[in-house]
Amino acid sequence: MSTMYRSTDNFDSAEEMARDLMRDLPLQELEGAFAFLICLPETPYEELAGILGRKLPFSVVGGTTIAIPSAAEDDDISATLTVFSKQGVKHTISVSEPLKPEESRRQMTLLYEDCLTRHGETPKLLIPIMPTIPSMMQGYYMPDLFELAKDTPFTGGNISEAINSGDGAVLAEGQAYKDRMVLVAISGDIQPVFSAGCDLTVLTDYAPVVTEIDFNVIKKVDDLSFFDFLRRLNFDPYDPKILSGYPLCALVQGPHQSDDGVAEVRAVLGLDFETKSAIFSSIIPVGAKIRLGYLTVDDVQTSTQKCMKRLVEKLKASQALGHTYSLLFYVTCMGRYYTQINRNNPEGHYLTENLPEGLSLCGYYGHGEVSPMRDLNGQAFNRTHADSIVMCAF
Repeated sequence: MSTMYRSTDNFDSAEEMARDLMRDLPLQELEGAFAFLICLPETPYEELAGILGRKLPFSVVGGTTIAIPSAAEDDDISATLTVFSKQGVKHTISVSEPLKPEESRRQMTLLYEDCLTRHGETPKLLIPIMPTIPSMMQGYYMPDLFELAKDTPFTGGNISEAINSGDGAVLAEGQAYKDRMVLVAISGDIQPVFSAGCDLTVLTDYAPVVTEIDFNVIKKVDDLSFFDFLRRLNFDPYDPKILSGYPLCALVQGPHQSDDGVAEVRAVLGLDFETKSAIFSSIIPVGAKIRLGYLTVDDVQTSTQKCMKRLVEKLKASQALGHTYSLLFYVTCMGRYYTQINRNNPEGHYLTENLPEGLSLCGYYGHGEVSPMRDLNGQAFNRTHADSIVMCAF
């Protein structure tokens, strides 16, 4: 078993980037492996994906993200390639149709059926990767995929160049896709362990009940419009700092409460001034209670430390049973990137400095993260997250 990491600081030439990323790779020993390719959006990533797809004897998936999350801000890393290779591990890659929210159930059914057909057995791990564009909000698709896959754990999420940028691409098998989901299925000799973390600075203990919602748009809490709710907290909904100066989130006391205390969080994406409502990153059910909060640098650092601690505990317990690991794959929210900007990425520093021995690190910035949790009754369930970091070691 081995995981190999390569990086490049070239931004202009896809050929030279490919040469750097393939440097000293023992290609003859890597048939059947797969790799994650993470690129900055200003690189010639489509051409690079095509070159690697032709030259490498293994599958490559990944996408474009606003920054390499494990790199310091003064590092000139433009792309990374992380190759996972282990005897007895099988993987397959499926790509969806161009996605349409109104056809979510049908399209997720086709994608999952293609995944099972290609894979030939129930996977032990599923990794969904999709670009961040309005029609790709994970709230449209992930609940359907969770239901179809039942107990199979997920990790991954939207890969993002910028919040609400309307752009971005996922990469798979030499192609770049701007409107499709890529689903990686893995089975065999792996025993993945998971962790997730999110801490918020909560603005108030007042937790009204959601009483009217249209998918991800909250119109009323208790008997108040969302704008009246903001005014009750002494926020002016017409103040532009509401979203820029205060990246608001909702701490949700919803249908699932995890046994390790990880908050269920939904980010506020925008305000609808006509209906006096708030647009959230995913569904919040009627009857849930919400408290508003926001993310600080201290919150990011605290939650990353807690998340790593939980992962290490699970990792050691699994290793004691004879399971082996070589990769820590993670997705961290774009909101965390913007919270840390101009601070030289303390989250990335912590991850690299506290990486468990023998593991390589691979991740990207997302706009919606996915990780399995366990509820207070011990039942496992997959959950979408916001303003969070999710980790999976395998």
